[in-house]
Amino acid sequence: MEGKKIALVYDWFDKEGGAERLFRILLRIFPKADVYTSYWDSDKITWLNKRIVKQSFLKNIPKFLRNRKLLTLLYPFAFESFDFTGYDLVISMTAYFAKSVVTKPETKHLCYLFTPPRFLWRFEDLYLSRPNKFLLFPALSYLRSFDYLSAYRPDKYIFLSDFVKRLAQNTYKTTGEVVYPPFDKTYWQQVFDGYKKNKNKIASRFKLAVSRPYFLFVGRLEPYKRVDLFCQEARYFNNCNFIIVGKGSEYKKLLKHKLDNLFFYQDLTDQDLAFLYSNALFTVMPQSEEFGYTALESVFFETPIVTYRESAPAEYARRFSIIFNKQTVSELKTALEMSITLSYNLKMTIKKNKSQFFKQFEIEQFVNKLFNIINQL
Repeated sequence: MEGKKIALVYDWFDKEGGAERLFRILLRIFPKADVYTSYWDSDKITWLNKRIVKQSFLKNIPKFLRNRKLLTLLYPFAFESFDFTGYDLVISMTAYFAKSVVTKPETKHLCYLFTPPRFLWRFEDLYLSRPNKFLLFPALSYLRSFDYLSAYRPDKYIFLSDFVKRLAQNTYKTTGEVVYPPFDKTYWQQVFDGYKKNKNKIASRFKLAVSRPYFLFVGRLEPYKRVDLFCQEARYFNNCNFIIVGKGSEYKKLLKHKLDNLFFYQDLTDQDLAFLYSNALFTVMPQSEEFGYTALESVFFETPIVTYRESAPAEYARRFSIIFNKQTVSELKTALEMSITLSYNLKMTIKKNKSQFFKQFEIEQFVNKLFNIINQL
């Protein structure tokens, strides 16, 4: 990409997650690329400090008003406001509206689609109550129309998984290539080595939570993650603990599940995560997940997964997983009961096959696929 002017576009930078891990890898691949986003919380995302970051007019809105739901109608205008004159390539990464940027014919636009916006196409009922859906119908109708039409602006799509590819085909009648994001084994091995050196100190911080066999959830506490199902299961497994790591809009609501075997943690280090992954019975993913770095992290630390059928981990990590078919308390309960019996066998399966499994997520493979696609634009 020598000599080409490149822009990387992402929806927003306000918290850490799997998408942000992937964006950091793209920054390494394109060290001179400019970054465009609707807004950037530089206090929370400090690793952008040395890059040129161009924000939309939403940056001028006070932080206490910068709520995603409140600003939803402004995002289309925010991304259409950017001028990419002079750029050779724009790469948008999005689960919302970053793909709606406008480029001229001489500027190629490649979109790495994480998912069509969940609140518009898949999880309306989780995000909006019935009265709100009625009141917001004109706005939702406008946003669906805008999202559908703007989905034809990129010159080409790549998708996180076959699952996302199917979603895009059903939603936008468009297609493209599947490119699994890379997994940084070198980094996580360093984390693991550090955790081993500090094991006793780290373990002391979680003494009560890990005093019994436990199930683990790691991720953003948002409606579509279905952490409510995970919390409800704690009532049926008195001999196991349930540990939740993450923050999000559902946090206060989930705290209402006041159970002695339910534990919440936020802002943990990756060494803390290494400890929790390594010692868990299973990592539980009750959500419909478009990719799920959590699944890869869990497999790296040789802990199997309980995952929902309509998700990417059920696609690429099937042999290390127990898969349940419906997002109900009874279905998940059955899966967790089965997992206790199969935990040892699945851990041994991971141990034997882990090296081969991670070859499909190597950074070199990701870069080669990405550059091949770009060269075809």
